[in-house]
Amino acid sequence: MINYITSLFFILTLLVYCFLNYPAEASNEALYLPEKGVWLNVRSFTNFSSAKAATTTSNNTIIVPPGSYSCNDLTIPQDRIVIIQPGAIISVNKGKTLIMPIPRAGRNAIFNGPGNVVFNTGDDVYPEWKGAYSNNTHPVETTSALQWAIDTQLTVDLTAGIYLFSNLEINKDSVSINGKGRNKTILQTTSSNAAGIIVANKAGTSNTTLKDLQIRGTDKNAGGLQLGSALYPAYSINLSNFGIQNFSKGFGICIVNAWWVDSANSAYLYNYDNVFVPLGAINTTTIFRGSNHIISNALNRGVNFQGTVRDVLFDGVSMESNTKEAIYSRGASSNIVIKNCYFEANSRTGTGTLGISGVAGAYQFARVLIEGNFFHETITGNAIMLDYVDKSEISQNDGIFNSGGIFTTANTRCLFRNNMG
Repeated sequence: MINYITSLFFILTLLVYCFLNYPAEASNEALYLPEKGVWLNVRSFTNFSSAKAATTTSNNTIIVPPGSYSCNDLTIPQDRIVIIQPGAIISVNKGKTLIMPIPRAGRNAIFNGPGNVVFNTGDDVYPEWKGAYSNNTHPVETTSALQWAIDTQLTVDLTAGIYLFSNLEINKDSVSINGKGRNKTILQTTSSNAAGIIVANKAGTSNTTLKDLQIRGTDKNAGGLQLGSALYPAYSINLSNFGIQNFSKGFGICIVNAWWVDSANSAYLYNYDNVFVPLGAINTTTIFRGSNHIISNALNRGVNFQGTVRDVLFDGVSMESNTKEAIYSRGASSNIVIKNCYFEANSRTGTGTLGISGVAGAYQFARVLIEGNFFHETITGNAIMLDYVDKSEISQNDGIFNSGGIFTTANTRCLFRNNMG
């Protein structure tokens, strides 16, 4: 009996101690430091420095509970863990900067205000943290939040849904934008006077990645993606499981000044020109590759090279139902390789499926290797048309003669071998 009473007394004592020492319930004025076991007042983020000072050892955790917090200039060391709970909003004041590690937070708004938020460590950033919507609404807020996320130079993580925006620019190195699938994450542009996304518009860039998402337009939009500008080059662009479609009066991709573009297993559909290189552009080393890569249903040309292209490769791409040519090139001194591709039902009104020409004059002829492709039904014109082409080869293609054959001019010097069908 005595032991029972003693045990009961001990339990009651322990409960009273825990009640007296347990931190007060989280309020919108509190910030909890679990390792210290205390709540700190952070109603004004000028007091957040006290919280930071209290975390004197590495890897301490800071939890920001629901509430609204004002922030002036503040740096949180990168070895801290910051957890921002749903309902907590940090407002950075005008002209001030909050520097902190990437927080642990859900896909909801946690930052607002005119000031800046900079991350000193971390990997992925959600544009929803700055107020983006993925439900095809609020284009102004979503554009601002997407641009903020891009400018962090971290990986922009997009959810499945439709992000309605106007224009975005990538003017920094090592920007990655990742979605949840080409037909799941949609960037729907409202812009009528410029491409939805422009890479290297105000500064040169390198290492840009767009993956598992789609840029979608309408007949009112100028274009989807522009790579480089007249003054600034874009280097090393990686497009993977990426899509652009429905820019029926504009371009899908416009390559203005780009070096080393890798487009893998992507789909460019229902644009006026799916891929466009204007006269005077600079384009060197571009690859379109993959058994799931599609360049089809253009209202004009699938690929329209008006300017010179150097070392361009199409490997394993399907090109179907483009109104004019699947690939058209007229740039001086262009160098193009087309291999293992599938062509069907192109050129309702064009000169044929492939139209490759250079320009008269020394060192102005184009060079092309067309090898191992399958041609099925060129609606109007020839399977291949060549003019001002030399040092080239057309070999081991199938279906070529049942799809309009080959047309060459006297300006063509080319090796033909083992073509059939």
